[in-house]
Parts: sequence; structure tokens; C-alpha cells
Amino acid sequence: MSKSILVIDDSITNLVLLEAVMEEEGYKTILATGVTEGLKIMRSQMPALVLLDLLMPKNSGIDFLEAIANDKQIKDIPVFVITAAVQEEYQHKVIELGAKEFFTKPIDLKKLITRVKTII
Repeated sequence: MSKSILVIDDSITNLVLLEAVMEEEGYKTILATGVTEGLKIMRSQMPALVLLDLLMPKNSGIDFLEAIANDKQIKDIPVFVITAAVQEEYQHKVIELGAKEFFTKPIDLKKLITRVKTII
């Protein structure tokens, strides 16, 4: 498994921010603007970690988590959810679906970096 991080978010601003932060820490980042693209990249490049937004058009982060839970090839790749959705039911659902962390926006970058370093 590589030291790469797949970032899936429909916001270009969030993609650029997370890319800059992770690359400054020495990680290669791969960017995807949606779930379908993210799943294709995940299966072909096998990143060490996924940073996933929940609220996206067409397919949500929940759809992504459900898709990988049924895929033996990628189901064990850790996923951190980063979202503006602060409702408690989202947090419970994503953890139930296998996400390792749940961060709310605006994100505490120091905490994120610390958790990334413990996972990768």
C-alpha cells in the first residue's frame, strides 16, 4: 500500500486545501470531485487513506462507504469523513459503515494531521 491519500470532495477549495496540507506533510494526494471518480481511483491506485466529504451531488459519501464495504479489494482502506454535516445521525451512520474518523468543517488541521500520521 502506498503513502498516498485520496481526497474526495465536490468543493475545489476543499480539495486544494487538503492537497496542500497533506503534501506539506509528505503525502502524495490524489483528488476526486465525486464518488464515482473516487471509487475508480481507489480501485486502481489503492491509496493508504481516503479523506471523504459526505454531502455531494449525485452520490453522497454514504453511498461511497456502502460501495466499499462490499468490495473485498478496497474495504480495508481507512476512510476519514470530513463534512459540514454536524447532525449526530451522520456520525453514527458513517462509523457504522466503517469510517475510522469523523471530522466536522471547519476542520482542525492539527488534529487531522495527527490522526493521518497514526493511520499511515
